[in-house]
Amino acid sequence: MNEDFDNNFDDEELSLVNQFEEMQTKSSSYFFDIEELEVIIDYYFDKDQLLKAQQVIKFALKIYPDSTSFLLKKAQLYSMLEQADKAFDLLNQIENLEPYNPEIYVTRASLFNQKGNHQQAVEELTKALEYTDDVEDNIELYQNIAYEYENLNNYQEAINYLKKAHTLDEKDKSVLFELAYCYESCNQTEESISSFKKIIAIDPYSKTAWFNLGVSYSTMGLFEKAIECYDYAIAIDEKFSSAYFNKANALSSLEQFDEAIEIYREVLQFETPDALTHYYIGECYQKIQQLDAAIDQYRTALEINPKMADAYVGIGVCHELLGQDVDALKCFLTASEIEPANPEYWYLLGLLQHKHSMNDDAIFSYQKVIESDQSNKMIWLDYSSIYNELGEYDKAINILSEGIKLFPNMADLQYRLSIYLFNKGSMKEAYVIMDKALQLDADKHTTLFEYQPELKNIPEIIDLISNYQPKNIS
Repeated sequence: MNEDFDNNFDDEELSLVNQFEEMQTKSSSYFFDIEELEVIIDYYFDKDQLLKAQQVIKFALKIYPDSTSFLLKKAQLYSMLEQADKAFDLLNQIENLEPYNPEIYVTRASLFNQKGNHQQAVEELTKALEYTDDVEDNIELYQNIAYEYENLNNYQEAINYLKKAHTLDEKDKSVLFELAYCYESCNQTEESISSFKKIIAIDPYSKTAWFNLGVSYSTMGLFEKAIECYDYAIAIDEKFSSAYFNKANALSSLEQFDEAIEIYREVLQFETPDALTHYYIGECYQKIQQLDAAIDQYRTALEINPKMADAYVGIGVCHELLGQDVDALKCFLTASEIEPANPEYWYLLGLLQHKHSMNDDAIFSYQKVIESDQSNKMIWLDYSSIYNELGEYDKAINILSEGIKLFPNMADLQYRLSIYLFNKGSMKEAYVIMDKALQLDADKHTTLFEYQPELKNIPEIIDLISNYQPKNIS
């Protein structure tokens, strides 16, 4: 017999399995009572040895033909074999014989779960609760109902049932972990933190709890606390690569880039080379202006994953910072080809094309940005700017007007529109729009002169702006 069994079965129970298998192979005879046969069936269920489980159920029903227990095992077997119709029919028969047996409804719930009918599964598990007094069984039922609500994306209702389970056993870590997950799914990070702290109070050496507590703190931007948690996880398991990785991310968020690089290198000691880790090391080098080192790391990431578009972007940004715009253009274009639906890549490409007066290419790139993401406020300024520079003021005005429909209270857009109207010669409209921009944010009036310095020489503009400046009190 296979000795690789888990701790769910003690020596006495495993001895029963041995006896049954010996009886099968040697044609010997042993007596097994109902409980013993249930143990043997559960063992084979646990091991996913369904053919052997079927043999035991057949044997058991010959000896105990009126036992609803073995009929239930047969229904559970049908469920595992995904023979739902047979299972449902058998469960209906058992329910007529023994309607107060909670296992009927638990098994039926499992079948509904397989079919994706999670609300019906909830209803069956709720029926099972009516006929269960055992605390452990109730905890399990509450958890299973919670799982079904999670499948329905109803995390708040899942939380309600997990709280009921927690009330019955406040030291059940599986319930607390699931509660924390549901809280995270509902963006209730503080409650999630509370759950992880309770787990740690029960089991201070739970590296998973420390790690997830760190994740929750990172979500809240509390990176120092997150690092402390990751350090505890690493102290428990010095090869916990995910904890090193997240610690490095937290250090990077704190702009402690040198320390982050060291920890990212620790990650590489404990797992196979990973493109993302090298990418993040490259990003840290880029932030501290060690651009050649950054490019080396990005290239290493691409050796591992040639389709990593972010790495091409990283190399492109470094080339641009080094004044190597031709190489940067190639990198941004490659990234856009790999992920054509990513607006960020098209935007970077468009900005560089625009910078070098590659107007047709820049227009195409900016249009790709707008197709994917109209929420980028700056794209409306940059896209319309091309047409303003070409003297096509109506097109510039139309594009910017579309942006203003989306962001009517963004002063930058209003200031820029007033400039285009001035350039077109629509002076009255220009003053009206400029006045609106000043009402939105008078301090941003300097953007007028940053974009078009000669506007400083128009007295009417200066006078209008002065109306929104603080007056000296003598």
